[in-house]
Amino acid sequence: MLLLKNNELIISGECYMKSKIFLLALILLGSLIPFITFVTSTTDIQMIRISPNIQEDDFGIDWTLKEIFSDRAISFRDFYGKVVILDFFATWCVPCIESFGILRDLNAYYSSSQVAIISIDIEYTEKTEAEIEQFAQDNEIDWNVVIDSVSLADDYSVLSIPSFFIFDQKQKLVKIYTGVTNFSTMKKTIDDTLDNSNQRSVSEFWSKNWFWFVILPIILTISTVIYVQRRRIIQQQKEERQKKIDDMKQRERKKRLQR
Repeated sequence: MLLLKNNELIISGECYMKSKIFLLALILLGSLIPFITFVTSTTDIQMIRISPNIQEDDFGIDWTLKEIFSDRAISFRDFYGKVVILDFFATWCVPCIESFGILRDLNAYYSSSQVAIISIDIEYTEKTEAEIEQFAQDNEIDWNVVIDSVSLADDYSVLSIPSFFIFDQKQKLVKIYTGVTNFSTMKKTIDDTLDNSNQRSVSEFWSKNWFWFVILPIILTISTVIYVQRRRIIQQQKEERQKKIDDMKQRERKKRLQR
């Protein structure tokens, strides 16, 4: 209830409690923002499709293969959130071996949280895992290496090697390079991908959360008004109690004087 006293608008205790419950509900709803944002942002993972002959702006083909150094299964979607370079190679390919130096420099330049390199050997029926592992060690490969046992080279229409497929953080294909590609060319593509992703992330964040930047100041204003009014109510109640005490003392003094 709203009361008008001494030409001032006062919020009663009942109204205060209702407002407090409403405020708590809004705060609880606001606490769900990170969860809602996370769920919304990660739903893009489900958009990865399995389709041959991938082209730029297509989502990457999901796969699961054994990583030869760690002997564990890795999947393409494990690298969601990073720029991914898929490098198709063969042990007999001289340009592929030349490209390892460029990939090594890229791997050293970028942090593992930004960029992931995966080299894919296409000699599934010709070389053993031990032979490919030894080849990778001899060429100082310190990133993920897998053997193409699921015909990824066919799905990606790899006609020559080395071939490089660069994907953005949402696993869309950004660029395809064939043959030896210099460090600066690949670095520019990666940098542009990282920059575009950061700008897109900011834009997506604002588009998804603009409502909260409108409602939160309103919540803050309401809570401030309620707090101030509550303090005024408490202060007024103290003054009223003190006035009653003073009146009682004054009446007692009068009674004593009358005696």
